[in-house]
Amino acid sequence: MTNLPTDSDVDYSVELSAKSEPRRDFNLGLILGKTDVITVEDRVKFYSLLTEMIEDGFNTDDNLYKAAQIYFNQDENLGASVKGVYIGCVGTDEKLSDVILDCRDKEPNWYAYSTADETSEADIESLAEATQDMEFTHYFGNAIITEDKSAHLAEKLKIKGFSKTTLTYHESPIFSCGIMGYAMGATTGLRDSAFTLKFKQVIGAEPSNLKSADVNKFEAANANLYVRRRKSQFEQGLCVNGNWTDEQLNTDKLVYDIVASAYDLLYSVPKVDQSEAGHTDIANALSQACEQAKKIKFIAQSGKWRKKSILDLKRGDTVPNGYLILWEPVDEQSDYDREQRKSQPFYICVVLAGAIHCIVVKVTVSR
Repeated sequence: MTNLPTDSDVDYSVELSAKSEPRRDFNLGLILGKTDVITVEDRVKFYSLLTEMIEDGFNTDDNLYKAAQIYFNQDENLGASVKGVYIGCVGTDEKLSDVILDCRDKEPNWYAYSTADETSEADIESLAEATQDMEFTHYFGNAIITEDKSAHLAEKLKIKGFSKTTLTYHESPIFSCGIMGYAMGATTGLRDSAFTLKFKQVIGAEPSNLKSADVNKFEAANANLYVRRRKSQFEQGLCVNGNWTDEQLNTDKLVYDIVASAYDLLYSVPKVDQSEAGHTDIANALSQACEQAKKIKFIAQSGKWRKKSILDLKRGDTVPNGYLILWEPVDEQSDYDREQRKSQPFYICVVLAGAIHCIVVKVTVSR
């Protein structure tokens, strides 16, 4: 007997949601250096293990191998899990600032970079300038401590106010590959995984032997050092403009995730209405990135708003959730913006969890 179709009784359809746009990693670094193992045409290659570099033709005495080694060493460091490193080939007589731009074009999936070969102050400055114009990129510069303990380069970069460069002075040209390895390895995205660079040991590196006056001179110029106090420690963990490096890294990731979440929403639904409900849907999508930042303890659980007033949020108000997403009423939108199918501007107000670098203790003794 023939079975008749049932669609007149039960009509159904199956819809799979669109896949989200793949996210770029913020836990992978790139090391620039001269090599014949990778061609200039290929420019960039990824290695998940040091043994892969040996199999590819690198020698253990190559600068790039040594730089990758100190990078991978940080897998054993506090809270770090190093996933791998990109190696960028520098050809003969190539300008480093041109090379790093080509590395970004050839492979977008790395975030921070450093160098394996001793880099001149002029090249460090040109790399810092190039990085400042690059999206979601951070440069761990490595300057060599000279006999006169000059901080001239740091002072020069400080005046220029670069926010995407962390400059460290050390005797070894590969030291910054180590602190970059820690920063990338510690960016795990796991709960409570936010970190600060100050006080961190760099496995495989020796502290610089500096007098207090020299340390003060370097650090006044926002340069970082690896010194010994009670133990070997990295300090202070600053970008050359004075921002904390960990805050710059996590802010970059937060902004990237916010933009990606907004795009995913637009891509995954038939449309988002130009209404309060539509704006609420957008705010809910944007909040996903903020919740992730709160999970790792970059954003505070709650906090006081210390900046200027924004819409209904006033200076001094408590932000109970650690962040607040605001927008102006949809009915107040201009006809032109509505016709252009724009949303109202969103204001994402974030209170950071911060970090303690100094503890004040007063001891009172009573006899």
